[in-house]
Amino acid sequence: MAEDFNALFKKLIGEWKDKFFQAEEVIKEYEKIGAKVVYVSIQELRYSGRRVAQAYELFAREAPLSDDEQEQVRIHLIEAIQNCVKARHDAIDASYHFVHKRLDSLVDSVGLPKVIKYFPEYIALREEIIDVAKKIVESRKNRKAIDEIYADLVRTSASKLVQFNLKLESSEEILRSLIANDRKKRIKQFIIANLIALIVGASGSMVANRVELLIK
Repeated sequence: MAEDFNALFKKLIGEWKDKFFQAEEVIKEYEKIGAKVVYVSIQELRYSGRRVAQAYELFAREAPLSDDEQEQVRIHLIEAIQNCVKARHDAIDASYHFVHKRLDSLVDSVGLPKVIKYFPEYIALREEIIDVAKKIVESRKNRKAIDEIYADLVRTSASKLVQFNLKLESSEEILRSLIANDRKKRIKQFIIANLIALIVGASGSMVANRVELLIK
């Protein structure tokens, strides 16, 4: 039994190691979009590490483990593996959600024509987001293929999304700058218009007073 349990422990640790490195690789890629985007994923890896530490604490005991303790070790390692899988999936989901939300916010702020003018990749990015959203929905319906679908997303879309986001950032800076300048112009025009109205109003009042004096 001890030999079987040792073999199981090594097998699960090996699987955990593979999933951990896969998740870490994905997080490093999507972290280029923003550290906050992958925060939840990093937390999942932290929980995974804690589970492995708890499993090893039991496994490393000198006294033979009871059946219940062996089951605890097994559960800790399976949960640790699942944490790594969640970390990988969360990084992908959060990254696309972040860029999608950022794009929608920009369109709402400045209007679609200006976004297309200063960010010509808009249509390609929008199509990419729609395509990825469909694949994520598909993965939820087909749990057996979920890992394969997410792995394909990383292979085909990760670097593309990062590049799109970099271009979106620079375009966003230009558009925000244009908005700020337009606002300053409108404020300036408003002040000038009000000053002219005051001057005209004051002049009109003076003329009216003079006319009134002449009549008297």
